[in-house]
Amino acid sequence: MAVVTTFIRHVGLVVEDLNASKDFWINCVGFEIMKEALETGSFMDNMMDLNNVEVQTCKLKDKNGMVLELLHFNSHQHKPQSERENLIVYRHGFTHVALQTSNIDLLIKNLQKYNCKPFNMPMTSPDGAARVVYSIGPENILLELVELQG
Repeated sequence: MAVVTTFIRHVGLVVEDLNASKDFWINCVGFEIMKEALETGSFMDNMMDLNNVEVQTCKLKDKNGMVLELLHFNSHQHKPQSERENLIVYRHGFTHVALQTSNIDLLIKNLQKYNCKPFNMPMTSPDGAARVVYSIGPENILLELVELQG
């Protein structure tokens, strides 16, 4: 079998409050807006296998070019079964977003302004390569904060 070279173009994150999410990703962790759009019509319906899709999107990028697409569905709603559903680290599927920083303590202070709560204090990894901590992020997404050492 021939291997086809690929790369991750972007990661999508469905949010309930698009403005609050943009504020967090831009003003707290330093992403920049690339593009915003209201996406609707037969293309979106067919791609998502849904009817009457109307989704507001905002593509953000970090300083390394990683793209995060925030999606707010005006047409379809999903309510989690519990407030902590996204915080179950052993569930199937994507579980968290890891953010690398040069100053984990300052990032935690900034996150707290957005009511984000770390699970505990940053810990040094067993190999000594990084200080890490999990934190509850906006809309109960799970964030892993990483500060490389040395």
